[in-house]
This record gives sequence, C-alpha cells and structure tokens, in this order.
Amino acid sequence: MTENENNIPVFHAVLKEATVYYDGAELIHTADITLKPGEHVVRIDGLSPDIDEDSLKIGAGKGILVSSYNFVSETSENTDKEKVQALKDELRKQQDRKRQFEAENRISREMRDFLADGMKQKTAPKDNGSISLGELSESMDYYKAKCLEIENDLKKNDDEIEKCNKESADLREKLGEFEEERGYILLNLASQTPDTEISCSIRITYCTDDASWTPYYNINVESIESPMKIVSKAKVSQETGIDWKDVKLSLSSGAPANGKSVPELSPWFLREKRKAVPLRAPLFAGRAAEPMEDFCLREALAFCPAPEEPVMALPDDRLRIDDNALLVTYSIDIPYTIPGNGEEQIIDIRAQQAEADYHFCCIPGLDPDCYLTADVINAEKLDLPAGKAVITYDGTYLGETEIRDTETKLSLTLGTDKRIVVKREKIKDVSSQKSLLGSTVTKTFLYRMTAVNNQKQPVRLTIKDRYPISTNKAVEIELLKETTTPSSEDKETGIVSWDNEIAPGEEIVFRFGYSVKYPKDMDLDI
Repeated sequence: MTENENNIPVFHAVLKEATVYYDGAELIHTADITLKPGEHVVRIDGLSPDIDEDSLKIGAGKGILVSSYNFVSETSENTDKEKVQALKDELRKQQDRKRQFEAENRISREMRDFLADGMKQKTAPKDNGSISLGELSESMDYYKAKCLEIENDLKKNDDEIEKCNKESADLREKLGEFEEERGYILLNLASQTPDTEISCSIRITYCTDDASWTPYYNINVESIESPMKIVSKAKVSQETGIDWKDVKLSLSSGAPANGKSVPELSPWFLREKRKAVPLRAPLFAGRAAEPMEDFCLREALAFCPAPEEPVMALPDDRLRIDDNALLVTYSIDIPYTIPGNGEEQIIDIRAQQAEADYHFCCIPGLDPDCYLTADVINAEKLDLPAGKAVITYDGTYLGETEIRDTETKLSLTLGTDKRIVVKREKIKDVSSQKSLLGSTVTKTFLYRMTAVNNQKQPVRLTIKDRYPISTNKAVEIELLKETTTPSSEDKETGIVSWDNEIAPGEEIVFRFGYSVKYPKDMDLDI
C-alpha cells in the first residue's frame, strides 16, 4: 500500500481471470487491502482505462461495507490529451469498421449456407412431383449469380479488414509515443469490526470492448490409413491498456450480456390499403425511403438460423469445456500472458483425432486431375466453431479451407495425386436423320474413360460426368443404359457417377453415352 498526494491509500489490483469473447472480454481483478476500524476512502489502480462502467461490479469480504465507488480514467498532465483522444477516436473508428466488415462476412456466409440449403430443398423430390427443368435452370442461374456476388463481397471485405488492421497498427504505434492512460476506482469503505484491524480481498469485475479471439485450426493428415489430427487454436488480442500477466484465461463463443430482452409480438391488424397522398416535404428529414425488397430481405434474414506447424495442444486435464444452450466456453488452466499492444497471440486449445473416409474424385470432363478428399466422420461431435483451417498432408502445406458453425458434414480437399491417371475420349459422334418426311434429328454421344492406379496400394475412386438437361419439351435426352457402364444417376442434374476400388497397377474402363433428339429445324448448342 502507498498513499497519493491527497493522503488516500492506494492499492494495486492484480488481474486474475479473463474471459474473452469474439468481441469483448470480462476481466476480474483482486486487490488485498488492510483497514483500521471506521470509514475510509481508498484508491485501487491497475484497471483498464476503457471499460463499460455499467458492467462494473465490486465485491468485498466479510466485515467490509462498500458504500459508494467512482471509476476514473486519466492521463498524465504532460500528455497532449487532445491529440491522444483524436488518435483513440480514430483507432476506435477503425475497430468499428473492422467489426462491421467481419459482421458482414458472417452474414454473407450464413446467406451462402441459406442459399445452399434452399437449393437442396428446391431440387429435392416432392410428393407432387419434381420441379420443371425450366424452373431448375432458372434457380441454378440465380444461385450461381448470388454465390458469385457473395464471394466477391467476402473478398472485398477481407481486403478492407486488412486495411483496418494496418491503420490500427499505425495508430497504436503513434499512441505508444504518449504516456499510457490509467484506470482506477475510488471506494468509500467502512469496517464493520469496530475494535480490530481487518484484511480482505476486493474483487472487481467489468467488461471491455478492447479484446477479441478468433478460432482457427491446423488439420494434418499423415496418410489415408490413419486418422487425421485436428489442432484447435485461438488468435487472441487485447489492447485494454494493461498487460495480462499469468491470467486464468477462458475463451467463449458468446458475448457479454447486452441487456436485450425477448421481443413482444403485438396483434397485426389488416386494413385496406389507402392511396398515398403526395407530400410537399419529406416526413423525416434526412432519411430516404427504404426499398421494399431491402426491407423484405432484412426481415427474412432475421429468421435465418444463426449459423506454422502444429504444436502440442493442451492436454485434456488442463482444458475444461462448458457447452450450454447459449455458448461454448473453453477454460484453460495454464496461466497465459497477453500483452496489451493489440498483437495477436496464438494459443493452442486442444488436439483431437478424427476418423475420416478418404477417397479420390475426378471429373475428367472438366479437369483430368484426381483429388484426394476426406469426409470427416461424426464431424458434428468435434465441437469446431467457425474459423479458417490450414491443411497439411504428410507434412506438406496444401492450403486453407473454412469450417462453418452449422456444418454437420466436414469434407476436405487434400490435393491432387498424379499417380492416378484418368483419361476421357469421345469415341462416337453420330448424327442421323430420319427419312425425308422425318421431322427430328437424333445425335448420339459416346465416351470412353480409363483410370489407372499407379500407387502401391488400392484406392477408392469416384468418377463423375454429366449429360445435358433439356429445357424444351421438344428436346428429348436419354442416358444410353446399354452402352453406359452401370452407374448412379441423378436425373434432376444429369450427373452420372461411378464408385470403384482400384487395385495397385489396375486399369479400369468406363463407358458413357447419351442421345439427344430434337426438331431438325432447331439449332442446338451441343
């Protein structure tokens, strides 16, 4: 304990625990104090200067009464406060922009998943029959256009996030040239033991926006005969104005309580629509009318479901996972030190073994390469929050993928293998016309595909091809069963696939054929 210039006892608070959310954190400090009988004003420093004061909670031990308190954030008298405040305002603006772009990316990914689920439902067989080919083609065109739009938005936002990170780093460097701010509280305490000195621990809890964490993963596949290893990691950063030294750290997928309540649903009275009366001036100054389609989209989204090398991760006895209805919290028993300069710190959460179904896939009509893919078994039980994943195969970096919150099936592409060779060649293209009185033309297309396994072990290989889908009743397309190697066929999409296990050195031949019948005066793009 020390005393300041006003003879107020000063105690230092030690940060003990930190629960970090995707955006924000809850910090818990303790300060050991000793008081003589009577009433006292004490100062406790060592707190973050930028906190949510509404979240501030103070607890004292038995025999101590907290009658009032006041939080203070101050800077040194020699500091150019206006310049510091301007830099802090600009830094907060960059952080808000970054959060906005990150939120837009989350919504865009949810929309992408929502579109994919909608397409599955749209194309699924129904009791009253399937959709027409024209509707299917229109839906697929819309799906493609929206997906491309979303992917472009994600790329633009990623670029903006990178700019925000660079601007924030420059602003932090400028702020570092000034003396740091200090946060402290003034407490009015009363000892309830009139005759003896009392020692107790003051517990101080509050929330701050100046911390965050992001999940990401290292996925390593040693061979297709062994399970894959998934190391869950976290990128943690904080700029609360204090260094976190040897704190008990928890990472949560939720958010600090924000005071929101369940909305109330009021009666909806349907009335006759009245003709709008032109106004001389806007009803609300400065506010433009909102397009109906934007309103509908926003309302629809409100009902959408909320969707380096690997190192040794924490052993299970040093990690506790609390999974309740609202959030998942990872409580790490090993003390961690996180500096307050905003630089990301990598924390290894845990390592898991996951069984996977490995197989090769080739679509020779688009790409002759054979891709090794892995379908993770029981992926939903692995508890993997949404985040990016780095994939390595036998120690070789293959690239990045993305794991999504709502994902119940996790499929990974692990790269291509030149030792499996697939070739596709057209063996027949016949155009035949009926007699002079005939009104139609029939074209037949036949293909021959060969697959050779040059590995020293058997492999599972899926080959896919397709025939066109007619959007005109006058055009008839048929898969030629008698000339096509037995396969599985999706009549809605025209995709044909063959699944085989190929022995080392074995060559397998597939044949695929279809016919197109159309009016002879029609010009088709085939």
